[in-house]
Amino acid sequence: MVKATVTAVEDDKVTYKDAEGVEHAIPRDSVVISLGMRAKTDEALAFSNTADRFAIIGDCKKPATVQQAMRQAYAVAHSL
Repeated sequence: MVKATVTAVEDDKVTYKDAEGVEHAIPRDSVVISLGMRAKTDEALAFSNTADRFAIIGDCKKPATVQQAMRQAYAVAHSL
């Protein structure tokens, strides 16, 4: 979804507004958050209480290439 804004992450769903401002909710088991090319550690930490396990990877940790972020994501997913 392009130009969507997440408004809530709950135990069983993610709520977001689309480009027209219409709110939607989708069921979820896991959430992957991707934020820009600057380290967004503080913003990522705002979500740390939304799950039993939480990991900071990719650009949330340090600006990196897609390959580096994918390797970090794989390592975290493999540890689950």
